[in-house]
Amino acid sequence: MHAHLKLALTFVAALTIQPNFAQAPAAPAAQTASAAKPILFEVVSVRISNGDSGGYGFTADGIDAREMMPAQLIGMAYQFRDLNRIPGLQPWCVTDRYDVRAKVAEQDVAAWQRLDTTAKSLALQSLLEDRFHLRAHRGTKEGRIYELVIAKNGPKFKPATPVATDPDAPPQPMRGGFVGQSESMDSFAARLPAYVSRPVVNETGLAGNYEFRLKLLPEENSPQATPGSSDSAVIYALQEQLGLDLKSATGPVETLVIDHIEKPTEN
Repeated sequence: MHAHLKLALTFVAALTIQPNFAQAPAAPAAQTASAAKPILFEVVSVRISNGDSGGYGFTADGIDAREMMPAQLIGMAYQFRDLNRIPGLQPWCVTDRYDVRAKVAEQDVAAWQRLDTTAKSLALQSLLEDRFHLRAHRGTKEGRIYELVIAKNGPKFKPATPVATDPDAPPQPMRGGFVGQSESMDSFAARLPAYVSRPVVNETGLAGNYEFRLKLLPEENSPQATPGSSDSAVIYALQEQLGLDLKSATGPVETLVIDHIEKPTEN
């Protein structure tokens, strides 16, 4: 691996790929990627960044990403926070920065607003395939993971009470965290990689569904975390609020192998 690529990957591995733009309010029933035919962008603009403040977000009719490295865009599209799990990146993928703006067709706006993040990410994948000629495949390798376990003082959450809502529905959004009304430990563990740098495996031994309220937005002078903060801050929040812990371990981790990618032409 090129030395400067290795250094750049080390720098961006813990980088938060977080929305800095306002997102459209979610419709009452969000669709998943498997529930609807993918919606593609009708208008796409890709330009070398002019140095404005960076960030990204799904907008009411598309995506607005600024000062983004191609490696970050790929991480967003395939939901890989740890860019070290994306082998095959070219050096320019972690040095060049682009502004990417895209919109869906007017007749697709309402359907776009009903999609969840996973489904919207499919549109970004298609954009990268079209404009960056990205070709990639998923694989696995032995790597660092976290095991979700019960902390020494025991759990601080309770079993879910019967509710009329769908038990498989995603947790309700909360500023700087989320609320789960009826969620299994496997499901909860599957959400944590959005906040820490490694895959998470449930090793709590707890069966059934539970109620969770995990706040990651810090109070003043608190070491707690927002998504993308250091892993230690997220671990602190889990210990203090839920009586859970993340223990370092090794195991199979998913990778995204880059087979081909090209610099895009501007428009």
